[in-house]
Amino acid sequence: MKLASLLTPALVLTVVLNLGCRPQDSITQYEVPKAEAIQLPAPAGTGSDAESAGEPQRMLGAIISHEGQFWFLKLTGPVDVVANHEAEYRQVVQSMTFDETGKPKWTLPNGWSQQPASGLRFATLVIDTKPTLETTVTVLPVGEGDQQEGVLANLNRWRGQLSLPPMKQDQLSTDTETLTLPNGLSAVFVNLEGQGKPGGGMSPPFAGGRGGMDRPFAAPSAEGPASDRNLKLTAPEHWKQGQAGGMRKAALSFEQGDLKGEVTIIDLARAAGDRLANVNRWCGQVGLPAYDADGLKAVMRQIDVGPDKGDYVELIAPTDSDKGQSILGVIVDKDDKTWFIKLQAPTALVLQEKKAFETFVKTVQLP
Repeated sequence: MKLASLLTPALVLTVVLNLGCRPQDSITQYEVPKAEAIQLPAPAGTGSDAESAGEPQRMLGAIISHEGQFWFLKLTGPVDVVANHEAEYRQVVQSMTFDETGKPKWTLPNGWSQQPASGLRFATLVIDTKPTLETTVTVLPVGEGDQQEGVLANLNRWRGQLSLPPMKQDQLSTDTETLTLPNGLSAVFVNLEGQGKPGGGMSPPFAGGRGGMDRPFAAPSAEGPASDRNLKLTAPEHWKQGQAGGMRKAALSFEQGDLKGEVTIIDLARAAGDRLANVNRWCGQVGLPAYDADGLKAVMRQIDVGPDKGDYVELIAPTDSDKGQSILGVIVDKDDKTWFIKLQAPTALVLQEKKAFETFVKTVQLP
């Protein structure tokens, strides 16, 4: 039996010659296993996300980092009602384990039930009380930026939902608590009280980095893999197959001397497609100042992504910048998904690979 027959939906990656002074090798094909998204049972859900604007609210929030992903558990509701269930919430968080596939497991107290994923949620844990409370569970890649910055960005997003001022990084050790989980894991825990804002519970988490605090960056795709159809890529000959998995539908790597770069393709729910928030998150990763709406409009241009159209930005940092990295990024909306095609590398290597990247993007055919 061929190996390909044992793999669930695969990406067919066609490697072609890069237009330059390189040997005339023949075209080759190989298959990259298409990563299955982790998915818990299914959804319903009313409750915590329906907070009343201007009413006193309490929020219990936990962020767990596991194998390159942030897991977010958030419970919000009337101050006294949430306080009555804080001990149970802590028990749920501290019972979390992960199986060999990366799927989380927890122990639910009496009166708690689990509902399957819906919309932007990975799962919903419902508490049978009046009013009904929900603990929402979402997951995102940690991202390439500093992990503490990602934690701080999400904590400040939560604080903003309760009309609280943002905290600074040096407050992480004093204004949060660390909960111990099995298998050496831990959770950053906060217990916040403030005034609810309209739609405060609906903003999905950031994957990491800075910027775009009032706009959603990304949320997990409720449907998991894009589809059973193949994502078709045609890459330059000198790019190599990289490490795909989780939300990465494809990854490619390249290098010159000591310089190394990577191209990744991920798909997320359509609500993740806010251009300003995503571009400003990328700006934070390479040490560039954030754009305002007019500034982004001036630098973003359209590019063909196969038969589709994407929005393309070049975030080129000075070669002497602290981070020394630059990003070429493309954002594409298609059906109920937003796709992100990103090249990140040391600035000199980004400038060298720019034409190859643009040619590559035009060959991508999204499912």
